[in-house]
Amino acid sequence: MTRAVFREDSDDWEVHTDRGDVVTAQFFVSAVGCLSAANVPQLPGLERFGGEWYHTGAWPQEPVDFSGKRVGLVGTGSTGIQVMPVVAAEAGHLTVFQRTPNYTASRPATLR
Repeated sequence: MTRAVFREDSDDWEVHTDRGDVVTAQFFVSAVGCLSAANVPQLPGLERFGGEWYHTGAWPQEPVDFSGKRVGLVGTGSTGIQVMPVVAAEAGHLTVFQRTPNYTASRPATLR
């Protein structure tokens, strides 16, 4: 996608692709950045870190064993808050690093 423009007169989106196509849509969901590419934060010393580290956007196929380990979880976005209780149940100690507080509410049972 090259650009998307909301057209107030017709109450829709005009989307211009990088191939030159122009399409219109009632809804437009931008899935760029964190939704389409893993963002590894620039942490000083990460390249020298001797332990294991994982990114939820590139999770290994084999199970990860956190049993008894000291684990640091960076980020409390939607994925971080889903991973947190699973890791906490296994890890010997879990420290969560949060830059910006996130508001999350569980989905009502009728929507599950």
